[in-house]
Amino acid sequence: MRSHQISYNRWQSNNKNTGLLLMRTVWGHLLASIICVCLAAPCAAEDAVVRLPGGTRFTLELAQHITSGRTPAGSPVFFRVANDVTASGHTLIRQGTLVEGRMQAIGNRGMSGTSGSINFGVRYVPAVDGQNIRVLATVSNQGRSRDGAVLGWVFMWGIFGLTTKGVDAYAMRGAPLEAEVLTDRDVRVSLPVPDGASEVQPPPITLASARLGKTKVKEVVISLERAEERRRLSFDLPAATPMASASLISVNGRAVPAPVTATNANAEGLEFDVWDVIKYCDEGDNALRFRLQSAEGAALDASYGLVVKLKRKQKPQ
Repeated sequence: MRSHQISYNRWQSNNKNTGLLLMRTVWGHLLASIICVCLAAPCAAEDAVVRLPGGTRFTLELAQHITSGRTPAGSPVFFRVANDVTASGHTLIRQGTLVEGRMQAIGNRGMSGTSGSINFGVRYVPAVDGQNIRVLATVSNQGRSRDGAVLGWVFMWGIFGLTTKGVDAYAMRGAPLEAEVLTDRDVRVSLPVPDGASEVQPPPITLASARLGKTKVKEVVISLERAEERRRLSFDLPAATPMASASLISVNGRAVPAPVTATNANAEGLEFDVWDVIKYCDEGDNALRFRLQSAEGAALDASYGLVVKLKRKQKPQ
Protein backbone atom coordinates (compact mmCIF):
# COMPACT_ATOMS: atom_id res chain seq x y z
CA MET A 1 0.00 0.00 0.00
CA ARG A 2 2.80 2.39 0.85
CA SER A 3 4.50 1.73 -2.50
CA HIS A 4 1.29 2.65 -4.33
CA GLN A 5 1.07 5.91 -2.37
CA ILE A 6 4.65 6.79 -3.21
CA SER A 7 4.04 6.09 -6.90
CA TYR A 8 0.91 8.26 -6.89
CA ASN A 9 2.79 11.11 -5.20
CA ARG A 10 5.56 10.92 -7.78
CA TRP A 11 3.04 10.89 -10.61
CA GLN A 12 1.26 13.90 -9.15
CA SER A 13 4.57 15.74 -8.71
CA ASN A 14 5.60 15.00 -12.29
CA ASN A 15 2.27 16.33 -13.57
CA LYS A 16 2.69 19.53 -11.57
CA ASN A 17 6.20 20.00 -12.92
CA THR A 18 5.01 19.37 -16.46
CA GLY A 19 2.16 21.87 -16.03
CA LEU A 20 4.50 24.49 -14.62
CA LEU A 21 6.93 23.93 -17.46
CA LEU A 22 4.13 24.27 -20.02
CA MET A 23 2.83 27.46 -18.41
CA ARG A 24 6.35 28.90 -18.29
CA THR A 25 6.81 28.10 -21.97
CA VAL A 26 3.50 29.72 -22.96
CA TRP A 27 4.12 32.82 -20.86
CA GLY A 28 7.66 33.04 -22.20
CA HIS A 29 6.45 33.06 -25.81
CA LEU A 30 3.74 35.59 -24.97
CA LEU A 31 6.19 37.89 -23.19
CA ALA A 32 8.63 37.64 -26.09
CA SER A 33 5.86 38.59 -28.52
CA ILE A 34 4.86 41.59 -26.40
CA ILE A 35 8.49 42.75 -26.22
CA CYS A 36 8.84 42.44 -30.01
CA VAL A 37 5.68 44.45 -30.59
CA CYS A 38 6.75 47.13 -28.12
CA LEU A 39 10.17 47.38 -29.73
CA ALA A 40 8.74 47.49 -33.24
CA ALA A 41 5.94 49.98 -32.52
CA PRO A 42 8.16 53.03 -31.97
CA CYS A 43 9.83 52.35 -35.33
CA ALA A 44 6.49 52.35 -37.13
CA ALA A 45 5.01 55.33 -35.32
CA GLU A 46 8.12 57.36 -34.51
CA ASP A 47 7.85 61.00 -35.61
CA ALA A 48 10.54 63.51 -36.39
CA VAL A 49 10.07 67.09 -35.26
CA VAL A 50 11.45 69.59 -37.77
CA ARG A 51 11.50 73.36 -37.39
CA LEU A 52 9.92 75.51 -40.09
CA PRO A 53 11.75 78.85 -39.80
CA GLY A 54 9.87 82.11 -39.67
CA GLY A 55 10.45 84.10 -42.84
CA THR A 56 10.18 81.03 -45.10
CA ARG A 57 8.54 82.07 -48.35
CA PHE A 58 6.52 79.95 -50.74
CA THR A 59 3.92 80.36 -53.46
CA LEU A 60 0.19 79.70 -53.44
CA GLU A 61 -1.86 79.45 -56.63
CA LEU A 62 -5.42 80.70 -56.92
CA ALA A 63 -7.74 77.70 -57.45
CA GLN A 64 -10.63 79.73 -58.92
CA HIS A 65 -11.46 82.92 -60.78
CA ILE A 66 -12.61 85.80 -58.57
CA THR A 67 -14.13 89.18 -59.46
CA SER A 68 -15.35 92.18 -57.48
CA GLY A 69 -18.77 91.74 -59.05
CA ARG A 70 -19.25 88.04 -58.28
CA THR A 71 -17.17 87.27 -55.17
CA PRO A 72 -18.68 89.04 -52.14
CA ALA A 73 -16.55 90.32 -49.26
CA GLY A 74 -16.16 87.62 -46.61
CA SER A 75 -16.64 84.71 -49.01
CA PRO A 76 -14.05 81.89 -49.14
CA VAL A 77 -11.32 82.02 -51.78
CA PHE A 78 -9.41 78.78 -52.42
CA PHE A 79 -5.73 78.26 -53.21
CA ARG A 80 -3.34 75.33 -53.56
CA VAL A 81 0.32 75.18 -52.51
CA ALA A 82 2.42 75.45 -55.68
CA ASN A 83 5.46 73.42 -54.50
CA ASP A 84 6.60 71.38 -51.49
CA VAL A 85 7.90 73.49 -48.60
CA THR A 86 10.88 71.65 -47.12
CA ALA A 87 13.38 71.97 -44.28
CA SER A 88 16.21 69.61 -43.24
CA GLY A 89 15.26 67.23 -46.02
CA HIS A 90 11.63 66.85 -44.88
CA THR A 91 8.46 68.09 -46.54
CA LEU A 92 6.61 70.28 -44.04
CA ILE A 93 3.89 71.70 -46.32
CA ARG A 94 2.88 69.48 -49.21
CA GLN A 95 2.42 70.59 -52.81
CA GLY A 96 -1.24 70.69 -53.79
CA THR A 97 -2.48 71.25 -50.23
CA LEU A 98 -5.84 73.01 -50.31
CA VAL A 99 -5.76 76.40 -48.58
CA GLU A 100 -8.81 78.50 -47.74
CA GLY A 101 -8.48 82.25 -47.75
CA ARG A 102 -10.99 85.09 -47.70
CA MET A 103 -12.14 87.94 -49.88
CA GLN A 104 -11.36 90.65 -47.37
CA ALA A 105 -12.85 93.65 -49.15
CA ILE A 106 -14.27 94.68 -52.49
CA GLY A 107 -14.96 98.00 -54.16
CA ASN A 108 -17.83 98.09 -56.64
CA ARG A 109 -17.46 99.72 -60.03
CA GLY A 110 -19.36 102.98 -60.43
CA MET A 111 -19.99 106.08 -62.51
CA SER A 112 -17.31 108.34 -64.01
CA GLY A 113 -15.25 105.30 -64.96
CA THR A 114 -14.66 104.20 -61.36
CA SER A 115 -13.46 100.61 -61.52
CA GLY A 116 -13.88 97.94 -58.89
CA SER A 117 -11.22 96.61 -56.53
CA ILE A 118 -10.52 93.41 -54.62
CA ASN A 119 -8.45 92.67 -51.56
CA PHE A 120 -7.98 89.02 -50.64
CA GLY A 121 -5.54 86.83 -48.81
CA VAL A 122 -4.67 83.86 -46.61
CA ARG A 123 -3.93 83.72 -42.88
CA TYR A 124 -3.23 80.01 -42.30
CA VAL A 125 -1.77 77.15 -44.35
CA PRO A 126 -2.04 73.50 -43.16
CA ALA A 127 1.23 71.65 -42.48
CA VAL A 128 1.69 67.88 -42.95
CA ASP A 129 0.86 67.24 -39.28
CA GLY A 130 -2.45 69.09 -39.54
CA GLN A 131 -1.50 72.22 -37.63
CA ASN A 132 -2.25 75.61 -39.18
CA ILE A 133 0.83 77.68 -39.95
CA ARG A 134 0.29 81.44 -39.63
CA VAL A 135 1.35 83.23 -42.80
CA LEU A 136 1.27 86.70 -44.29
CA ALA A 137 -0.26 86.61 -47.77
CA THR A 138 -2.47 89.41 -49.10
CA VAL A 139 -2.93 91.12 -52.44
CA SER A 140 -5.03 93.96 -53.85
CA ASN A 141 -6.15 94.37 -57.46
CA GLN A 142 -7.76 97.36 -59.12
CA GLY A 143 -9.87 97.14 -62.26
CA ARG A 144 -8.31 98.72 -65.34
CA SER A 145 -8.72 102.46 -65.83
CA ARG A 146 -11.50 103.75 -68.08
CA ASP A 147 -10.46 107.42 -67.99
CA GLY A 148 -10.00 107.45 -71.75
CA ALA A 149 -13.49 106.07 -72.32
CA VAL A 150 -15.01 108.64 -69.96
CA LEU A 151 -13.29 111.53 -71.79
CA GLY A 152 -14.48 110.16 -75.12
CA TRP A 153 -18.08 109.85 -74.01
CA VAL A 154 -18.02 113.32 -72.39
CA PHE A 155 -16.71 114.77 -75.64
CA MET A 156 -19.55 113.10 -77.57
CA TRP A 157 -22.42 113.34 -75.09
CA GLY A 158 -21.40 116.10 -72.71
CA ILE A 159 -22.24 115.63 -69.04
CA PHE A 160 -24.06 112.38 -69.81
CA GLY A 161 -20.67 110.84 -70.58
CA LEU A 162 -19.96 110.86 -66.83
CA THR A 163 -22.45 108.01 -66.46
CA THR A 164 -19.85 105.68 -68.03
CA LYS A 165 -19.15 102.89 -65.58
CA GLY A 166 -15.81 101.36 -64.71
CA VAL A 167 -15.10 97.62 -64.82
CA ASP A 168 -14.81 94.91 -62.18
CA ALA A 169 -11.43 93.94 -60.78
CA TYR A 170 -10.57 90.26 -61.18
CA ALA A 171 -7.91 87.61 -60.63
CA MET A 172 -7.76 84.42 -62.68
CA ARG A 173 -7.28 80.84 -61.56
CA GLY A 174 -3.58 80.03 -61.31
CA ALA A 175 -2.56 83.55 -60.29
CA PRO A 176 0.35 83.34 -57.80
CA LEU A 177 0.21 84.66 -54.25
CA GLU A 178 3.42 84.86 -52.24
CA ALA A 179 3.14 83.69 -48.62
CA GLU A 180 5.59 84.17 -45.75
CA VAL A 181 5.70 82.17 -42.51
CA LEU A 182 5.46 84.63 -39.62
CA THR A 183 7.15 82.70 -36.78
CA ASP A 184 9.19 79.54 -36.20
CA ARG A 185 6.97 76.45 -35.95
CA ASP A 186 7.85 72.85 -35.06
CA VAL A 187 6.22 70.40 -37.46
CA ARG A 188 5.88 66.71 -36.67
CA VAL A 189 6.82 64.59 -39.67
CA SER A 190 5.61 60.98 -39.70
CA LEU A 191 7.09 58.15 -41.71
CA PRO A 192 5.14 57.48 -44.92
CA VAL A 193 2.11 55.22 -44.60
CA PRO A 194 1.25 52.89 -47.51
CA ASP A 195 -1.81 53.97 -49.43
CA GLY A 196 -4.92 51.88 -48.98
CA ALA A 197 -6.84 50.21 -51.74
CA SER A 198 -8.01 52.64 -54.40
CA GLU A 199 -11.66 53.59 -54.37
CA VAL A 200 -13.79 51.86 -56.96
CA GLN A 201 -15.20 54.54 -59.26
CA PRO A 202 -18.82 54.31 -60.37
CA PRO A 203 -19.42 53.74 -64.11
CA PRO A 204 -19.29 57.05 -66.06
CA ILE A 205 -21.88 58.37 -68.48
CA THR A 206 -21.48 61.21 -70.98
CA LEU A 207 -23.95 64.06 -70.70
CA ALA A 208 -25.74 64.86 -73.94
CA SER A 209 -25.56 68.66 -74.24
CA ALA A 210 -25.26 71.96 -72.38
CA ARG A 211 -27.76 74.81 -72.19
CA LEU A 212 -27.38 78.40 -71.11
CA GLY A 213 -30.86 79.31 -70.03
CA LYS A 214 -32.97 77.43 -72.58
CA THR A 215 -30.48 77.71 -75.47
CA LYS A 216 -28.16 74.85 -76.38
CA VAL A 217 -24.55 76.02 -76.43
CA LYS A 218 -21.17 74.54 -77.35
CA GLU A 219 -19.27 77.43 -75.78
CA VAL A 220 -19.94 79.52 -72.68
CA VAL A 221 -18.76 83.13 -72.92
CA ILE A 222 -18.58 85.09 -69.68
CA SER A 223 -17.10 88.49 -68.82
CA LEU A 224 -14.68 88.84 -65.93
CA GLU A 225 -15.04 92.63 -65.94
CA ARG A 226 -18.83 92.94 -65.89
CA ALA A 227 -20.99 90.84 -63.61
CA GLU A 228 -24.11 89.79 -65.45
CA GLU A 229 -27.39 88.50 -64.09
CA ARG A 230 -27.25 85.06 -62.54
CA ARG A 231 -27.79 82.57 -65.35
CA ARG A 232 -28.52 78.86 -65.35
CA LEU A 233 -26.11 76.38 -66.91
CA SER A 234 -27.78 73.01 -67.39
CA PHE A 235 -26.66 69.67 -68.79
CA ASP A 236 -29.02 67.22 -70.51
CA LEU A 237 -28.93 63.56 -69.54
CA PRO A 238 -28.46 61.02 -72.37
CA ALA A 239 -31.64 59.21 -71.27
CA ALA A 240 -34.50 60.09 -68.95
CA THR A 241 -33.18 58.92 -65.58
CA PRO A 242 -34.69 60.42 -62.40
CA MET A 243 -31.88 62.01 -60.38
CA ALA A 244 -31.93 62.87 -56.69
CA SER A 245 -28.75 65.00 -56.58
CA ALA A 246 -25.67 66.00 -58.56
CA SER A 247 -22.36 67.76 -57.87
CA LEU A 248 -19.43 68.99 -59.93
CA ILE A 249 -16.38 67.24 -58.44
CA SER A 250 -13.48 68.02 -60.79
CA VAL A 251 -12.38 70.14 -63.76
CA ASN A 252 -9.56 68.94 -66.04
CA GLY A 253 -8.61 66.32 -63.47
CA ARG A 254 -8.36 68.85 -60.62
CA ALA A 255 -10.73 68.26 -57.72
CA VAL A 256 -12.78 71.37 -57.01
CA PRO A 257 -12.10 72.73 -53.49
CA ALA A 258 -15.67 71.89 -52.44
CA PRO A 259 -18.27 70.00 -54.50
CA VAL A 260 -20.52 72.37 -56.44
CA THR A 261 -24.06 71.14 -55.81
CA ALA A 262 -26.64 71.38 -58.56
CA THR A 263 -29.52 73.74 -57.85
CA ASN A 264 -31.79 71.22 -59.54
CA ALA A 265 -31.41 67.59 -60.65
CA ASN A 266 -34.20 65.60 -62.27
CA ALA A 267 -34.93 63.18 -65.12
CA GLU A 268 -34.29 65.90 -67.72
CA GLY A 269 -30.88 67.06 -66.55
CA LEU A 270 -28.69 68.93 -64.08
CA GLU A 271 -28.87 72.65 -63.38
CA PHE A 272 -26.16 74.89 -61.90
CA ASP A 273 -25.47 78.57 -61.47
CA VAL A 274 -23.15 79.32 -64.39
CA TRP A 275 -20.52 81.17 -62.32
CA ASP A 276 -20.33 78.37 -59.73
CA VAL A 277 -19.04 76.12 -62.53
CA ILE A 278 -17.08 78.56 -64.70
CA LYS A 279 -14.98 79.95 -61.82
CA TYR A 280 -13.06 76.64 -61.72
CA CYS A 281 -12.65 76.31 -65.52
CA ASP A 282 -9.71 77.15 -67.77
CA GLU A 283 -10.09 79.22 -70.88
CA GLY A 284 -10.66 76.82 -73.78
CA ASP A 285 -11.53 73.14 -73.46
CA ASN A 286 -12.59 71.79 -70.07
CA ALA A 287 -13.32 68.22 -68.98
CA LEU A 288 -16.03 68.40 -66.31
CA ARG A 289 -16.68 65.47 -63.96
CA PHE A 290 -19.89 65.10 -62.00
CA ARG A 291 -21.05 62.78 -59.22
CA LEU A 292 -24.73 61.84 -59.53
CA GLN A 293 -27.15 59.94 -57.37
CA SER A 294 -30.24 58.46 -58.96
CA ALA A 295 -33.67 58.48 -57.33
CA GLU A 296 -33.08 54.78 -56.53
CA GLY A 297 -29.86 55.63 -54.67
CA ALA A 298 -27.37 54.38 -57.31
CA ALA A 299 -24.12 56.39 -57.64
CA LEU A 300 -22.95 57.43 -61.10
CA ASP A 301 -20.14 59.51 -62.53
CA ALA A 302 -20.84 61.72 -65.52
CA SER A 303 -18.58 63.78 -67.79
CA TYR A 304 -18.93 66.61 -70.24
CA GLY A 305 -16.53 68.62 -72.41
CA LEU A 306 -17.24 72.35 -72.12
CA VAL A 307 -15.55 75.17 -74.03
CA VAL A 308 -15.18 78.39 -72.02
CA LYS A 309 -14.24 81.88 -73.17
CA LEU A 310 -13.36 84.46 -70.53
CA LYS A 311 -13.88 88.00 -71.81
CA ARG A 312 -11.60 90.75 -70.48
CA LYS A 313 -9.26 93.44 -71.73
CA GLN A 314 -5.63 93.26 -70.78
CA LYS A 315 -4.40 96.07 -68.55
CA PRO A 316 -1.96 98.41 -70.32
CA GLN A 317 1.65 97.71 -69.41
